[in-house]
Amino acid sequence: MRSRAASGTLRLNGWPSMFLIGQLALAWPVGRLFPDSLVALELFTVGVGLVGVLAAYWTLRQFLSAGRAALSLALMLLSPLYAPLAMSFMTDVPAFATQACCLALGVRALATRTASRLAWLTAASFAVGVVGFTIREYAIVAPVAVGLVLLVRALA
Repeated sequence: MRSRAASGTLRLNGWPSMFLIGQLALAWPVGRLFPDSLVALELFTVGVGLVGVLAAYWTLRQFLSAGRAALSLALMLLSPLYAPLAMSFMTDVPAFATQACCLALGVRALATRTASRLAWLTAASFAVGVVGFTIREYAIVAPVAVGLVLLVRALA
């Protein structure tokens, strides 16, 4: 990120890598403001992760009691993977956050009664899902799931 912020170009190191473009685009302002600060990029990841946790909690609350939703998130947050990944500039947490937001918007779309709001929320869900896909390829699962549920509901 430092070389991208300084030179305006992106040079990969040749390792097999994930899509990553979405994360670099989202973090570009942080890298530009703090070009030599890995801590700033790590704090960016923590902030994005917090948004994902809140979206996941909201989505879980649509189906579970407050205690069960909190327990579900506690299990995720206390797993051996989440904390180390949340404190890094790796793509896992931002991809999770976009998936959680995509699903939250999709659940909200399914609960709406007006066609215009359904269209807006569905478009927003798909847009966030595509951003997730540009971070990590597997994030495409969330908008596909939302689309399939909407399709099944429309056909029923």
